[in-house]
Amino acid sequence: MVQKGDGTSQYSPVQVVGVSGTSDSVLKNIVAVAAGDTHAVALSVNGEVYTWGGNMYGQLGNGTSGIESAIEGDEEEVHDAVEFDENTGYYTIYAAEGLEKVREVLDGKFILGKDITLSSAFAPIGDADKPFTGIFDGNGYRINNLNVSSEPNIGDNKTSVSAMFAVNNGTIQNVIS
Repeated sequence: MVQKGDGTSQYSPVQVVGVSGTSDSVLKNIVAVAAGDTHAVALSVNGEVYTWGGNMYGQLGNGTSGIESAIEGDEEEVHDAVEFDENTGYYTIYAAEGLEKVREVLDGKFILGKDITLSSAFAPIGDADKPFTGIFDGNGYRINNLNVSSEPNIGDNKTSVSAMFAVNNGTIQNVIS
């Protein structure tokens, strides 16, 4: 997923626009680019450094860090628990309730849009008759408090993401444990 630096994200490449946000401020003469989980850095031929994205630990180099470093007036994007992108065919999961969509579409493509925190035991997805055959991409995010149980609300102390899937014939990748 590309975080464009203007508060939006998408799964296809975009041309990065400079600070003023106009077409004449497109970053030009870029000779190197680097990226972290939630931020990016570009170096111009003139030695100018451009940074954008998440700044929780001061990655942007602007002397600030954490949520309080957000530009005044910026608000966190509001999302449904799960959102479908027709262009990519991916379901982006933003809340624990969104994980239920995986049960409904066992051959679907799913990607986490943020860290998810579970508040109760999680029943495994799929079974021998209906296995998970899709893609589950953690996108570098975590599922916190994961306690997989064969009985609803009774934890079995299985805490790995792979245990979320009773029968997995699909792909699970990029989930931080």
